[in-house]
Amino acid sequence: MIGTLEIGTALSIGLLGSVHCVGMCGPIALALPYQGLGKWKAFQEVAAYNSGRIATYAVVGALIGFLGKGFLVAGIQTQLALFIGIALVVVALFSISVETQLLKIPAVRRFHLWVTKTLALWMRKKGAFASFVIGLLNGLIPCGLVYMAVAGAVASGGIASGALFMVFFGLGTVPLMAFTAIAGQSLNLRWRNRLRRFAPVLMLVIAALFIIRGLQFQVPNDLRFWEEWKNIPMCH
Repeated sequence: MIGTLEIGTALSIGLLGSVHCVGMCGPIALALPYQGLGKWKAFQEVAAYNSGRIATYAVVGALIGFLGKGFLVAGIQTQLALFIGIALVVVALFSISVETQLLKIPAVRRFHLWVTKTLALWMRKKGAFASFVIGLLNGLIPCGLVYMAVAGAVASGGIASGALFMVFFGLGTVPLMAFTAIAGQSLNLRWRNRLRRFAPVLMLVIAALFIIRGLQFQVPNDLRFWEEWKNIPMCH
């Protein structure tokens, strides 16, 4: 299972990074097929959509967590967290568009095309199930923020812990994404673009979380450790 630091990191990535989500996935949230419905029904649609996203994240986290077990065995989790943190600093400082770089890869581009076409079909349907499927598909769209969280899931070092890490990440994105969906067209493009300007700053904060996580170390609680520490040979 994941600890408090991992939960805090996952929630922080989701909460802070959801500013980026509003710019990238906001149009999908705004286009959910719940217009004209009552408040309770609209709430159900939005909840179904976000549940679908989190479900996809959980499955991805479990798969990545399985891969992360290899890193745990190899004992390079701390190095991995440090590498992720430093990479995020570079991305933020040089304003690198991770999504643009990813879509240059032919396989990623083909997968993205399939997801967007399938999304377009489901956008024409109504009901909570349709919103849930839209959320599932939305979770598959190539996204730098999601891959950032996936990197954290790799460092978690287990199937269950990887899934939980991504679930908490998804929960962190819910408040702003739900607000975006409920606010509707009043959340105009200019407002969303203003939010996206803060993305590099927030990315640096997230990078700091990974670096802190990579630098943490466990102090032995065994009393023998302290007894042996007192008897370390000293040169005079």
